[in-house]
Amino acid sequence: MNPQASTEGVNKLEMYKQKFGAQKIQQMIPHMTQVFEGIGVKYSIGGLTGNTFDSHRLAEWASSKYGAQKADELMTQMFDAYFSQEEFLGNHKVLAKAAAKAGLPEEEASQVLADKSAYVKEVQEGLQTARQYKVSGVPYFVIHPPEGVPAKPVGLSGAQESETFVEIFDDFVQNA
Repeated sequence: MNPQASTEGVNKLEMYKQKFGAQKIQQMIPHMTQVFEGIGVKYSIGGLTGNTFDSHRLAEWASSKYGAQKADELMTQMFDAYFSQEEFLGNHKVLAKAAAKAGLPEEEASQVLADKSAYVKEVQEGLQTARQYKVSGVPYFVIHPPEGVPAKPVGLSGAQESETFVEIFDDFVQNA
């Protein structure tokens, strides 16, 4: 999350080109399309991107009030809206609709979004943790070694192959 990002939204493709470079994006699009197709989901680089602070507030609400499973369902709906439907996650109507699709009360979601102070502290604490781990993109995984294993947590940015996780777990076992 970039709290300084536009609340009005900017062209997703253009922002990615500025952030990663046009050549990298041309390589990324076919790869991401294939990865998404592999799980039966359409991938689109169209639409707007920008400030997602309110989507994080809504996820905190879902988690704290309805539990991790409902929060995960909400995240799935928000990802679908963003990556497949080309919808802007800064739009409160899009977020409330995602909540409804996740089986959460849409009206309550709208009320949370309208209350600019709701769940701000929780999101800011999450941002602080992200800064601690130097998170630069999503998804981001922090894998902690089992208790008693003399190894540091490992941070992984971006989608990863399952083999990457297996290698990390194997390293932890070897250091045990």
